[in-house]
Amino acid sequence: MTLALVAGLTLGALGVRDAQAGEGAVLSCVVSGNVTERDQATFVAAVEGTLASNETKTLKSLEATRTRLQSVAPEATGCFTKGCLVRAGQALEAGVGYQIEVKEEFEFYVIDVKVYDLYSGEKLKSEHAECEICTTTEAIEATNNAARAATQGWTYPAPVVAAVVVPTDKVDSKKIDNPPVDKTLPAAKGANVRVALFANPADTKIMVDGKVAGDGQFVGTLPAGSHSVRFERSGFRSVDETIDLREGDGPTYMAVHLRETEAKVASADGRSGGWIDSIEREPWAYGLTGGGAILTITGAILLGIDGETTCSGDTTTCPDVFATGGGGGLSLGLGVAALTSGIVLFLWDDLAGESNASGMSFGVSPTEDGVGAFVGARF
Repeated sequence: MTLALVAGLTLGALGVRDAQAGEGAVLSCVVSGNVTERDQATFVAAVEGTLASNETKTLKSLEATRTRLQSVAPEATGCFTKGCLVRAGQALEAGVGYQIEVKEEFEFYVIDVKVYDLYSGEKLKSEHAECEICTTTEAIEATNNAARAATQGWTYPAPVVAAVVVPTDKVDSKKIDNPPVDKTLPAAKGANVRVALFANPADTKIMVDGKVAGDGQFVGTLPAGSHSVRFERSGFRSVDETIDLREGDGPTYMAVHLRETEAKVASADGRSGGWIDSIEREPWAYGLTGGGAILTITGAILLGIDGETTCSGDTTTCPDVFATGGGGGLSLGLGVAALTSGIVLFLWDDLAGESNASGMSFGVSPTEDGVGAFVGARF
């Protein structure tokens, strides 16, 4: 079984309670560019104040959010996929999350504020603003305006399912309360068990009993009995599971994270073996060999014409002769040395009895107990 990440947990075991409407959290506030740390802190404090004034209940600050997520759900920190957003909402007991990004370049500020529904992972609203040739104070005011606008025009979402993905090496499909109902895959007649299936990457094909149920997720109902579930995506290792549903059971939840195939990893890490790549890998060898050959040929030519007259034809008297012996000898000596050095560099691995070291590798392979991982390197 090549499953890398799969989990199922009950709300009771998690101790999660429904977040009240109006509870929000600052998930991220990134200020980049030529902005000092002090001004970055000013940005964060100003935006938090603006958002807090528009919250109907409470707002968790960026610092409080980071501390909580690092303690309870580190995998959701800085992650804005649907699964991560839902997980963050559960950990923070908040229904709405804010993501703020400010980019500065030559006093030109680009501002983006996004609001997320932390129950479903959907985006509620986004605001974009720009501030050209602005001071820090003006940029902060523009960011506050964008944040203020982002809090308007939508209502707080109602609580839905609490779905959790935690790392484990084995499948553990358990029950959770009230998963969202979706009609992605029409339920068969007599269906009475609700199922929520999620996969990462988001475009993973989910197949139930040989039929495509959805991309990345399937939330719906299935009839009681045994069902085969397959998660597959090109370039990733497929996962096959079986779920047994009994009439009267509560909702069943399963999340899967696929691993890349070794061929895809090798393709991503590989290099072309072309002539240009060869020069890039061994510039000194090529440079010394080429330069040495030119100097050697030049030296041989200069030595060959040393002492010859500068005149041509049948002239019997010609006072001038070529005196190129010294330069020819020097050029020849340097050329031979450079040429020899280049050849040695080309043959160094064979002369030293060495071979190129293979990089560190990581993979997952099936074992009798489930999934086994290996790490290997050669130097």
